[in-house]
Amino acid sequence: MISSKSTRLFFVVFFFSALSLLSLSNQNEDDDHKNNVSITAMRPNPITPGAFDHYILAIQWAPSVCQGSKSKCKMPYTAEFGIHGLWPNLIGVPENQQPAGCDPKNVLDYNQLNPIIKDLSDTWPDLMQKPATPPGKNEFWEKEWLKHGTCSGLSMFDYFNQTMVLFGGLHLQTSLGQMGYNPGTGAKYSISKIINSWATTYKASPRIICKTVMASPSLNEMRFNISKSFAVQSMVGDRSASCPPTTSLNDDISFPA
Repeated sequence: MISSKSTRLFFVVFFFSALSLLSLSNQNEDDDHKNNVSITAMRPNPITPGAFDHYILAIQWAPSVCQGSKSKCKMPYTAEFGIHGLWPNLIGVPENQQPAGCDPKNVLDYNQLNPIIKDLSDTWPDLMQKPATPPGKNEFWEKEWLKHGTCSGLSMFDYFNQTMVLFGGLHLQTSLGQMGYNPGTGAKYSISKIINSWATTYKASPRIICKTVMASPSLNEMRFNISKSFAVQSMVGDRSASCPPTTSLNDDISFPA
């Protein structure tokens, strides 16, 4: 006959064995989706997709990204603007609490992007693509979709397609050239003049994001406030960011070639 003491011991052992197996199972799941887990952790309480104030369209200047980074860019790269991302944004909320990773299980499905895959490759290049990346995959798109796209309230196709439409509508390099700013020539221009010229022409102020390249502040990104109906509006808050502390809006900034 089994004593009550033995019975209690059996259930204690069983309980901790089951707990150990559950922990191991969760650890394996985390190992399979490390990127997803880290994205979710960026915002302790992920918002409902679509619940935000506006988008930020981030456009990057390839030479600044590549020359100002410790990571090596895929060579050769072209001296041109390309998409960084379209980011749902909440006004007045710190960057580390912005919408991120709203649906970590909704991974990128390349089949849905087939109709626009060539245009995406041209306008949204992965400058840091690793040599070991399997053909047909783009880790940059995967990261941007999981981190920002899943919070956008848009379908996978619409998120990427609409971002390209917005980027194409800016005609950024041509527009800047028509204003007298020629990216890629090594010339320097006043930060405030770039912002004011754009605002005068297009009735919306962008934000300039700097990066130090060869000890000189260089234009790394231009960011635009995009309404939820996809209209370009003036950026809210600071008109420049990530510039050296001594840099003012009246200082010059370069477009490295």
